[in-house]
Amino acid sequence: MVFKTSVTLLFAASLIASACGSRFGNVTLDERQTGCIPRSENCDSGTCCAGLFCSTTEPHTCSSCTPNAEFCTGVPCCAGLFCGLENQICGPCVATGRAGCNNFPCCSGLCGSDGFCH
Repeated sequence: MVFKTSVTLLFAASLIASACGSRFGNVTLDERQTGCIPRSENCDSGTCCAGLFCSTTEPHTCSSCTPNAEFCTGVPCCAGLFCGLENQICGPCVATGRAGCNNFPCCSGLCGSDGFCH
């Protein structure tokens, strides 16, 4: 009888662990202990873990890079984006013939004194 009860309890514990694992499978022990919000989770009600950015636009999720039109926060801008020199906002490079290289780098060519990429 004791053996059967132990097996039943072990089975129940494994079910609970697997259910929790689906929610916390990629979360480190440090993240669980600090209460920070891991990558891809909703950050409306807390703070993202170190090195993650909480998007100010919907959906509010933690990501490993800062998306377009968001303030540079120390988390790198997402691929293809740069942190603006003056406005401190992540954005794309500036195309040749377009203004704005006083903030973002030119995709090719040089930034003229007029603020246009040439």
